[in-house]
Amino acid sequence: SASGYGGLMMTGGLVDHCIVSNCYGNTNASGGQSGAGIGVYMTGGVVRDTVITRCSKSRNMGSGAISIASGCLVERCRITKCGLTNTNGEKGGVVITGGTLRNSLIDGCQGGAGNALYVSGACLIENCTIVDNHNNANSTGNAFLADSCYADVRNCIIVNNTNTEKDKAANLAANPGCTVSYSCSNPAVEGEGNVNVDPAFTDPDAGDYTLGFSPCVDSACLCGWMPSSTDLGGVNARILGAAPDIGCYEAEVSDELSCGFEAVSDGGIDTANVTVTAVVGGNTDGIQYDWTFKDQHGNVVK
Repeated sequence: SASGYGGLMMTGGLVDHCIVSNCYGNTNASGGQSGAGIGVYMTGGVVRDTVITRCSKSRNMGSGAISIASGCLVERCRITKCGLTNTNGEKGGVVITGGTLRNSLIDGCQGGAGNALYVSGACLIENCTIVDNHNNANSTGNAFLADSCYADVRNCIIVNNTNTEKDKAANLAANPGCTVSYSCSNPAVEGEGNVNVDPAFTDPDAGDYTLGFSPCVDSACLCGWMPSSTDLGGVNARILGAAPDIGCYEAEVSDELSCGFEAVSDGGIDTANVTVTAVVGGNTDGIQYDWTFKDQHGNVVK
């Protein structure tokens, strides 16, 4: 499209169980954010249970495979392998200026700052998994960029996103107006319930971002829409265990006892802080446990 819009322009209504693919924009014109909305451009309506894939833009500034405005709802969608095909721009997967993005997966997108999700405005982002996106436009831009907004971000996983400086985290950058809670990112951001842990995806190399034996299980906050909803897969209820799970998938519940731990270090070649988190699943009735730490000589240390 030379006008900036791509496959679908919505002012209302419902798009349900669709695939939007191979849409292409080649100009800076139109679109709410300098040509945003290459696959879907929304000013109203609902997009549900839909895949948006391989929607791209070749020229600088803008992009965004889907553009979401105030009053819109996008839920149980996958936005994958979208973004800029050059190295001069931003906003690869989703541009949201309002409305709600829920229970969705953004993966394999590329662009500059905000290459997976660019937020500008008052909006709600819940139970999304944002993973394996890449900044190919500059060295330090993050996959999730909340810029001059008042976004409420909760129950999200934002990990394993990269930029051209591989040694730097490229996951989440949020301005002070953005509230993040009960979310998993590296590094963790300030806010209630936020953690920096390995989410233990089932098979990320194959694009399977369901949760295995994960510390993100039963670690999300309860939201009003959850009891009557399913996760991104459309089969599992949104609440299967003692509490909802962080991210877009709800893990299967098993009565078999399982236990383990996650250790995250802040790095360094000298003294370093390590956060150790216990993970216990299955039937935990009556279970008790404590920690024992030993040094390299086998001596118990506190």
